[in-house]
Order: sequence, then structure tokens, then C-alpha cells
Amino acid sequence: MQGYNVSQIFENCVFFNNFCFNGRGGAMSLYHATKTLVNCTFFNNTAVQGALYLSNGGAINAVNCIFWDSGADGGGIWVKNT
Repeated sequence: MQGYNVSQIFENCVFFNNFCFNGRGGAMSLYHATKTLVNCTFFNNTAVQGALYLSNGGAINAVNCIFWDSGADGGGIWVKNT
């Protein structure tokens, strides 16, 4: 999932077994976007730059979320230029 200049709220979601071919955010990439995640689980998401990628003003508010077993450099969340 990719977001540009959008604000959204995700509640009680599971993001699993996602893969990103261009290397940014196996489950989600945010550019100039704000996301609120509540009670979400990120499991087994693969990318070179994090399961969740934030760049150029991207912001995340993760409340009671789990980032587990991501096959990504940088771990669960990769932050660049925010």
C-alpha cells in the first residue's frame, strides 16, 4: 500500500506476507502522508527498506501495534527525511 499526501486511520488490521519489488516498505510506504494505526499487526513483510517505509514528511502514529518477523533491512519501520 502506498500513500502520498493522505491521512488515514487503520484499526484492527493485519498486514502479512507482503513483498515490495522496488525495495521500499513491504507492507506500506508513506510519502508526505500521515497514518494512524491502532491494534495492527505487521507480520512477515519483506523489503530492502523496512516493512513500513516513511519518507519526505511521512508520519506514523502506531498505537498498540506489533511488528513481527519482517524480512527487511532496517527492521519493522524505516524512516528517511521526515
